[in-house]
Amino acid sequence: VFPFPKSDFFSTNYSSCAPFYLNSSKININTYPNANHSFLWQIFDKNVNIKKTSIGSNVPSDTIFVPNDTVYYRLIVTNIHGCKPDTLQRMFVTIDNPKASFNRSDTLGCTTLPVIFTNTSTVGVSAVWDFGNNQSSSLFSPPSINFVNPSNISDSIYKVKLVVTAGSGCKDSITKDIRVLPKPKAIFNITNPICATDTASAFNNSIFKSGITTYRWKFIQNTSSTINDTASFSPLFTFVNNQSSIDSVYNIRLWVTSVDGCLHDTIRPITVLRRPKAMFSTGANINCGP
Repeated sequence: VFPFPKSDFFSTNYSSCAPFYLNSSKININTYPNANHSFLWQIFDKNVNIKKTSIGSNVPSDTIFVPNDTVYYRLIVTNIHGCKPDTLQRMFVTIDNPKASFNRSDTLGCTTLPVIFTNTSTVGVSAVWDFGNNQSSSLFSPPSINFVNPSNISDSIYKVKLVVTAGSGCKDSITKDIRVLPKPKAIFNITNPICATDTASAFNNSIFKSGITTYRWKFIQNTSSTINDTASFSPLFTFVNNQSSIDSVYNIRLWVTSVDGCLHDTIRPITVLRRPKAMFSTGANINCGP
């Protein structure tokens, strides 16, 4: 009496995240060499259309690339004795992956740029954030994060990545950019000290991003001293007469606004030296002529 053929294969995992790689490392077969002599494998998609076939005891490979999808593995075995074939079919599925998603309160701004992140991912997932600036968080929605641009002339782009993990172990990730604009650096020098009523030129050494840049100059204190053009790159300063007993000190402020609208200012003092006051008298004696 010959044994009937017996189709027997199994896996320790019939569901997984996409992509789900199916091969001999995931699917095991009992060949029963005394009962089985030929093996026909058939793989079907979720609509039961044949994807591939193979012959032999080696488990064929297949991959389920998308979430919430299904394939069927079917094994038909026969033997040389003409006994009735045996068939076994098993189903393998991919789990519906979580969806990573988040919103940003700002995507573009001058340094230092605070950004609030709102996690809109699938409910019930764990979250790991990488903000691209050596900061990270495992909070679902982290507090405000500050992004700094150390440059005065070029933009900084930070790539913020969120990875979410469901209870199934399936993951999804998303990356979005934060662009931080550079703040200009207002720098100027001026002849210091200077004599009263003299005119001084400002030497503007400011650093800023290429593009249309605006300037604003102002005396901090009220004074009758003048600036010939408060919006000039390097204006002229004329100081009022000072014949008092002490020198005058004025504070000059420069605001620089970059092409992006980012602002920086600086203040420098200048000392205006008092002018000497010439005085003399002729004396009290009056003499007659010869």
